[in-house]
Amino acid sequence: MQAYLYGVRRVDMTDDQGRKVQGFSCFIGYPADGVQGDEVSKVFVSDSMAQKCAWSPAVRSLVNVDFTPKGRLSSISTVKEK
Repeated sequence: MQAYLYGVRRVDMTDDQGRKVQGFSCFIGYPADGVQGDEVSKVFVSDSMAQKCAWSPAVRSLVNVDFTPKGRLSSISTVKEK
């Protein structure tokens, strides 16, 4: 799915089990049925996912995002301008 990257917040914290959580909270917008304008969602991109996909956030860019059947992010990439 293609989405517009509206904003990014860096995440660097420890969860309740003491595990380190590092990555980006990404605020993306995309067309949706019954919505005037874009529907907006927050998607977490871990540092390991960003590294695996060779992706770095660029606000105001168009991105391709794919999800698993359970709704977890499986890949992300920036759409190259022609």
